[in-house]
Amino acid sequence: MNEWGFEKKEDYPWKRESNKYDRHSVHFAAIRQRDDQVVGTVRIILDTGKTFPIEEHCTITADLSHLDRRKLGEISRLAVTKEYRRRIEDKVIFNEAPGSKVKQIPVPDASGGASTTTSS
Repeated sequence: MNEWGFEKKEDYPWKRESNKYDRHSVHFAAIRQRDDQVVGTVRIILDTGKTFPIEEHCTITADLSHLDRRKLGEISRLAVTKEYRRRIEDKVIFNEAPGSKVKQIPVPDASGGASTTTSS
């Protein structure tokens, strides 16, 4: 829970974070077959008839009134064990990248080609 520093371990003495959206969510776990260990989790928050968390914390300027909210969901609590992460940024964050602290990361541009951005 504290690996990325988003949550304080001492705030969760029962080692479980929960909120008002849990009862309107579907929770998933990716389980490694060889030893039944959980290697990833995610939840999808379903329509509650109210707002999604993103709508409480962000301003959405696009007109989404044509969308059927009953068919929408918000992905949250995505977690993957360190062993299974493959993004270059993760290796840099965890100081596992060989060599330089700065990496060139190819990022697709609007035309579908790749441009390069620098991550530090």
